[in-house]
Amino acid sequence: MKLSYFVGACDKSDMLLGICTLLSRLNRRVLLVDAMSSPWLKYRNQTWLTKEKWSHWNGIDTVSAVMNWDELEELASGYNIQLSEYDDIFIDTDRVAFSEANLFIEAHARYIVQTVESHSLHRNLEWLTTFSLLHDTKLDGKLQFIILHAVDKEQDQLYVEGLLHTSGYHSVSESVVIPYDESDWTAKMHNETEDMINVSIYARATKLAWRKIVESNFGPLADKVWRHCMKQPQKGTWLHNAM
Repeated sequence: MKLSYFVGACDKSDMLLGICTLLSRLNRRVLLVDAMSSPWLKYRNQTWLTKEKWSHWNGIDTVSAVMNWDELEELASGYNIQLSEYDDIFIDTDRVAFSEANLFIEAHARYIVQTVESHSLHRNLEWLTTFSLLHDTKLDGKLQFIILHAVDKEQDQLYVEGLLHTSGYHSVSESVVIPYDESDWTAKMHNETEDMINVSIYARATKLAWRKIVESNFGPLADKVWRHCMKQPQKGTWLHNAM
């Protein structure tokens, strides 16, 4: 099981759905957990209609509106599911107390997802500071930076990294930068109006960034395999299958 955390005060839902979809097309069993204070996933997979928390949708398993790791384990037990049987578990959360510090630190990956807007930067810095104080744990060098919606890729990267470095946080490796592209906005609207995920219509730079994260879980992919993932038929719609 590869456990990855995604923390950040910005719109990262399409990125997570795209990455999970691509991993599922590589025959990996994927669980996406929405543990945000304002849950978003239940509106994308329509579970708000039936009030389900755990469902199967778009080729992946999804859990919505989870408060903490203990609740996630309790839900899994109720469905006779072993979390260890998943190849990949993605946790999207802004809760500093979602899990014990050791589970967070020992996870396969810990992403801090960021835009250049000041409110996003300062909310993330507040999260980092609060996490460190609550858990008495230093996070410098333990996070991977992802910068979304970069208008000027180089300048925005320098600005975000400079502010985070000044505050005492450095990325575990080179930042993943996703430039702003209107075609991503068009793709998101297509997903919502057509009721399905279509990863092939996102911007090339966006898909390249997603590929880096997919490969960090799966391993290096041949270009032929990657193109096959892009062209596969869509795996589902907003309609979901109850567990």
